Amino acid sequence: MVIKQLFKEFGEEVIKKYIQENVDYYLNKWKLMELKNSKISWNWAGFFLVGFWMLYRKMYLYFFILLLTYIVFNIIFSIGIYYSSIFTIFSALLTFVIIPIFVGLFGNYLYAKDVYRKLKSFKSISTEEKDLERIALLKGGISWVAPLFFMFFGFFISTPAILLF
Repeated sequence: MVIKQLFKEFGEEVIKKYIQENVDYYLNKWKLMELKNSKISWNWAGFFLVGFWMLYRKMYLYFFILLLTYIVFNIIFSIGIYYSSIFTIFSALLTFVIIPIFVGLFGNYLYAKDVYRKLKSFKSISTEEKDLERIALLKGGISWVAPLFFMFFGFFISTPAILLF
């Protein structure tokens, strides 16, 4: 399991330097998940904020997978709307129920997996603990810029479309 590998390959200080915000929350969740050998652990921020939480935590790969999922399913459902209103129900369920519950349940695991993947890539730069801590401090943490940019970008893209239709 990824969480076991994360704690095995990296010192807790390196992990703390990468997370930076709410360190105790994530370390406690991950340790409990490791004890239970589970990928499931509830994350309220992941449930309510979904993609914005991913951007805030710099989980860009998972955010783009989520975005592509939304785009593909919305195209399918948009085509299906002309044939049946059941597609509207499925679209709403996917957007407002299924994906938020999935991210709420697996968000902590996905974040641990993302942290592990990034720390492993930092190890290719240097294997020294102090260097890893320095790189983790510089590259890790949170981002307010990405979610705010995406929010404003989405607003400016969707507003003209709404006004046209």
